[in-house]
Amino acid sequence: MTAALVAGGGMVALVDVLTGPGFQIVLPRITPNISPAPGQDDDLLGIYISSLRALADIPAEEVLPAHEYRFAGLTRRINGLLGHHEERLGVVMTVVHAASGCTSVAVAEALTWSRPWDQMVGPQRRFAIGEAFSHLVHLERTGYLVNKGLDPNGAGVDSWFPLRDTVPKLLQGWSRRVCRTGRARFWPVQSSPFTAA
Repeated sequence: MTAALVAGGGMVALVDVLTGPGFQIVLPRITPNISPAPGQDDDLLGIYISSLRALADIPAEEVLPAHEYRFAGLTRRINGLLGHHEERLGVVMTVVHAASGCTSVAVAEALTWSRPWDQMVGPQRRFAIGEAFSHLVHLERTGYLVNKGLDPNGAGVDSWFPLRDTVPKLLQGWSRRVCRTGRARFWPVQSSPFTAA
């Protein structure tokens, strides 16, 4: 086994050069939960997106994630994850445009989850609110939203307002895929419900 560490955006993956990466940020079926710890306001979604982009060019034939099962198609899965988050950012923008001044909890409640909101209790609901908050913070850090409810020390109740009518494009119109032969192939990506920024 020939191993190397690949770092990107604060996350590290152990890569077996012969069989590909083994890590937790790219899972075969679900997206990892990207929620901040209490009091944390880092752009965790931005860090995650940067990490995905850093891993996208690894010519992995097989992915060995920390959860679920091994799978093939790293670049295809990364493009799927980026597409998911681009779509989710668009939905978050739609919610904030429809209810300017809404809280993170109100945004989380308006999003679609794997089960209905009223059936989500305890940790599941906290994870959902954390995920929504991560998307809101990313939109704030990239200049699409502003949180007018918090004072400079982070105290108060959040209150989100739109600054733009667009959302960030995570898939820039075309996506690159490295095939087993080492050749790059390009294909068009579906458009977002908003125009590109």
